Amino acid sequence: MVYNLILDLNTLTQMVHKQSTYKFRTASIIYKKIIELDVENNKSDKAYDKLLHEIISFFMLPDDGFWNMIKNPNNYEDEIQFYKNDNLEEEYIDVQGIISRIAEIVKSVEFWKAIHRMLDKWCTETAHWSEAEEFAKRMKNNYISILEPAAKAVCIEVSKALDQFTKSK
Repeated sequence: MVYNLILDLNTLTQMVHKQSTYKFRTASIIYKKIIELDVENNKSDKAYDKLLHEIISFFMLPDDGFWNMIKNPNNYEDEIQFYKNDNLEEEYIDVQGIISRIAEIVKSVEFWKAIHRMLDKWCTETAHWSEAEEFAKRMKNNYISILEPAAKAVCIEVSKALDQFTKSK
């Protein structure tokens, strides 16, 4: 009986650990792409388009927990602080910094313009990338309420594009 309880507790702790670390591994992968594409310094359409393509390419990996954390990092403060490294060298970034930078990019006008361009290219009658459409819908529904006015205006355009595409199906 005690042995079964220990096995159950072990399974439970492993599940909780995986759920927590999974979000941060996803953030790390996306952040590496941000650095690789130099998105923060190179605010070109091409850099944002490539980043968006990379995110959608493994879109099935990031779950709602990840996107909710990016949307509202303050709600995950305890979890993020758990991974804080007090002895971080100057040229390195911690988990909190990674989450903040990804959140900045995802909430930016440039990112939403990239989503709109992607829809124009991949969600038409002749070309359809269903993952791109699903990604745009989920992002629009989850983020529109927290975006700054300029990004919100582009998000509304994304919504209109999605509506048009849905009507033309």
